[in-house]
Amino acid sequence: MNAPLQRTIDGLVDRFIKATGNDALKMAVCAHRERLKPHKVHRAHTLFNGMLLDPNGVDTPAQKAMVCDECTTTLKRDKLPSYALANAMWIGHVPDQLKCLSLPERILIARYFPVAYID
Repeated sequence: MNAPLQRTIDGLVDRFIKATGNDALKMAVCAHRERLKPHKVHRAHTLFNGMLLDPNGVDTPAQKAMVCDECTTTLKRDKLPSYALANAMWIGHVPDQLKCLSLPERILIARYFPVAYID
């Protein structure tokens, strides 16, 4: 019996990360988790009623936002959801240079960007 090649192991790990990552498991975007009211508006920001929301969680024509059950429950208790951007969870746009990293590079970057999923 021979040990598998390193490229085989790397390929399997990469497939596992892709299969269990945010994009693979995402069902809908909770707009509130992405909510942040910037002190200074940046030209790259898309604001909705003065709030920075994830555009994927906002139905712009209907002016409605999808909010997950966890955020709704927390908001009803008059508390800020744990993963809200207003809880310092926002790192901004992930540059294109970081989106095409290999698995070892992603692991190294994760030490500095622990809350960002880089796919």
